[in-house]
Amino acid sequence: NSTVYHMTNIIPLKDEVDKERLEQIFKYLIQRHESFRTSFHMINQEPVQRIHEELEFKIEILGVRDQGSMIGGFIRPFDLSQAPLLRAGLVNTREGNYFLLVDMHHIIMDAVSMDLLRSEFLKLYGGGQGALPALNLQYKDYSEWQHCEKARGALKAQEEYWLKILA
Repeated sequence: NSTVYHMTNIIPLKDEVDKERLEQIFKYLIQRHESFRTSFHMINQEPVQRIHEELEFKIEILGVRDQGSMIGGFIRPFDLSQAPLLRAGLVNTREGNYFLLVDMHHIIMDAVSMDLLRSEFLKLYGGGQGALPALNLQYKDYSEWQHCEKARGALKAQEEYWLKILA
């Protein structure tokens, strides 16, 4: 019920904006990255990740009186059991400026991932969907590596080192 863990971006767009094209780019990115198709559920008091095969996604059209009121009403809590944990809104101000608002929950995104998403979005917005290479790995692969036995042993050794240093 909080927006504390939200990561929000405002992207100024030039000229006229094709809402359908923007939606297609987001749908492509959502299909490309499993984290955007992820929801979280409590099973036996344990959080469980679910990756959905397909999702509906629509860009919200936001009306504003001025640039200062762009974000009002757009940033709202996510239901972690409902993917995607990402939303986009398009604003056309009275001055004729367009802004793309993107709001994501931090549970599916970190700063490094945000840079990757921004880079991929700009490539697609400026070019075509074929401009992105195929992904060999997903975030779950990284997560699995972090939880493997070898990694846990390395983390335990690091923990012991820092406990000794900070004692």
